[in-house]
Amino acid sequence: MTNDSRRRQARELTLQVLFQLEFSPEINIKESIEYFKNQFEAHSEVYEFAFFLVSGVIEYKEGIDSVIKSKSINWNFDRIATVDKNILRIAIFEILHSNQAVPPITSV
Repeated sequence: MTNDSRRRQARELTLQVLFQLEFSPEINIKESIEYFKNQFEAHSEVYEFAFFLVSGVIEYKEGIDSVIKSKSINWNFDRIATVDKNILRIAIFEILHSNQAVPPITSV
């Protein structure tokens, strides 16, 4: 499995964890990732990168949401679907706050 495939899997896992945390914010990030570990098998790098992404999105969530709001012209932030918001949050975190190289074409 290539590093790009592992990162794609990590982004998918990150999206699932962030979605879960939207509805159950009391859940511990590590517990959530452990739950998903039991659901599908992946390389340890997938879980490590997912933890990095989830932690970063949560840490910078307020600033990331401000960026989304400022760019969502004529669109109310609260009307953006939860999944769409979390995809944007992951992407913005990687672009603005991650020291990891992000390929020019990255999709979740």
